[in-house]
Amino acid sequence: MPAWARTVDAIGLGEDIGMLMIALTLHQRYGVEVAHVRLANTQLGMLSLVAFSAVLSSSIELSPSCFAFWLSLFLALLVSALLWLLGRLKSSRKVVFKF
Repeated sequence: MPAWARTVDAIGLGEDIGMLMIALTLHQRYGVEVAHVRLANTQLGMLSLVAFSAVLSSSIELSPSCFAFWLSLFLALLVSALLWLLGRLKSSRKVVFKF
């Protein structure tokens, strides 16, 4: 198994337990809708962490460590910026009816 796959697996396994506890608590306190939205947003937010870890683990052996870190950081910030832009684009298309 490549190094980047082990990193993604470790992140996936570790974060699942934390997200499960948060989702159960939100479900008990606020209901299904709040827990569902929060969990979906958390999973989207993890994409930048996955991008950082995958790029770092795959490039650390092929390039100098400083370059691998900065490349990973840049790509993680790029993923975050793209998610933010997608969210802004999606929210600007919503139609709100006021009576």
